Amino acid sequence: MRRASLLSALAAGALACGRGEPPGASAGDRSSASASASASPDPAPFAPPAASEAEEAGVATLPFGPAYVVDDEEGGVPVAALALPTLIYDLPDFTKRKLGYARPGAVLRRAEQPVAVTPRCTGGFYRVHPRGFVCQNAELTTSLDAKLAVAARRQPRRGEGLPYLYGRSRARPPHYYVRVPTPKMQRDVEGDLAEHVAKISVPNMLAHAGPPDPLPEFLTPGAPVPKPVNHWYKSRTSATRGAASARSSFAFLSVHDVSGRLFGLTTEMDLIPLDRVRLVAETQIHGGEIDDLPVALPRQSVVRYARDPRGGLVPDGTFDAWTPIPLKDPTDGELLEARDGHALSASSRVVVIKRRAGFPGFARDGDKWIDVSIAEQTLVAYEGRRAVYATIVSTGAGGDGDPETTSATIQGYYRVQAKHVTTTMLGNRADSTEYELLDVPYVQYFHGGYALHAAVWHEGFGRPRSHGCVNLPPRDAAWVFEWTEPKVPAAWHGIEANGQGTLVYVHAR
Repeated sequence: MRRASLLSALAAGALACGRGEPPGASAGDRSSASASASASPDPAPFAPPAASEAEEAGVATLPFGPAYVVDDEEGGVPVAALALPTLIYDLPDFTKRKLGYARPGAVLRRAEQPVAVTPRCTGGFYRVHPRGFVCQNAELTTSLDAKLAVAARRQPRRGEGLPYLYGRSRARPPHYYVRVPTPKMQRDVEGDLAEHVAKISVPNMLAHAGPPDPLPEFLTPGAPVPKPVNHWYKSRTSATRGAASARSSFAFLSVHDVSGRLFGLTTEMDLIPLDRVRLVAETQIHGGEIDDLPVALPRQSVVRYARDPRGGLVPDGTFDAWTPIPLKDPTDGELLEARDGHALSASSRVVVIKRRAGFPGFARDGDKWIDVSIAEQTLVAYEGRRAVYATIVSTGAGGDGDPETTSATIQGYYRVQAKHVTTTMLGNRADSTEYELLDVPYVQYFHGGYALHAAVWHEGFGRPRSHGCVNLPPRDAAWVFEWTEPKVPAAWHGIEANGQGTLVYVHAR
């Protein structure tokens, strides 16, 4: 696992699952946002942290009026983010608490007039919708036609299982092109280009990627691809910035035809030949919204039974795979009774998520919390004592072992500390090989480097196999992400919970 500074972590979330601090965590978050099961058997109900007197006094002295606020998402002045990340602050001061961030291409709405101009922010701090302050500097532009703003205009598809088009390296990893590659550049860089391209099925790629988008008019052959203003890559002459590492994954904002070859534009503003990656199809595995437990999740289509006039069972169609089936108690027999009067056979093809025998003290008053069972490999979202969503997951491959010495998921009561629509994870496998997973979807850190997140690289849900995080099917991860607190505003890419995160309970049972 690699640790990351706050700034780089917010930009890419460069942290693997396991021990370590999450991107953007502060000492205050760590002391207040999580507590182990042994230290706190009955966590206190949610209460937002009170603002300090200094913070309240600071806000109270700021200019206020129509020119200094943004009332709604259509008001104010639209500004495009150009930095990775573009930070949003709690107060107009770089040293104050960070609320969240936007990514290049995102359009924020800021007030017409600044509330403060400082030596470090000569362009002025502005209120931004729906809260917080941004500095109008090189990281923001009012010109929505700026090259980077245009190239990165397509933002993640929140709510979908795969917010971007995803790909994984083939045996020979692709190069990161930083210029629109001419045919000569491609031949010089890749060597085996003609032989390689001859083996590729373009129709198969199009079936996954969809029709290509036209390149912006300024991206002519040989032209540099615009980079975020704070990007580390500085070369102005090279065609690429090198090759990706083996077993890498990539997220693409858009797909383009470059000299008759399909390229994907990554979220880090590189062009990658799609014929050098395996495009990812979203798994069909998922759970769903429910009206309390117990429920059944068929792994495949199963026979649905009805009662005949004499009380016998007769086939009556099928239950679809992965569609939650509300059940009656009990659920321990060979026959599972559905609440609608139908029935199905209990078997290894059906996952049964049972009603809890009891509830922890914090499960009251409709407060949201997440229940993760390592033994059952399930996740259930609750509002008070009513289950509202259920699915299967993959926790750490170490099972219920010691997370200090194995890849087990840490157990205890915690709160979500930070949420990222997508973020990058770096680390090492058990065989010491490195991995780089760009834009892992719907990441919610709850303790150190442990997080809830979607897994797009496997379908082994229902058994332990992660590096320590809780892997969810993508569709479920998207739902849970939008349901938990705090909410990530529409144009933002990530947010700090600052003590307000939904409670997560991980246990061995």
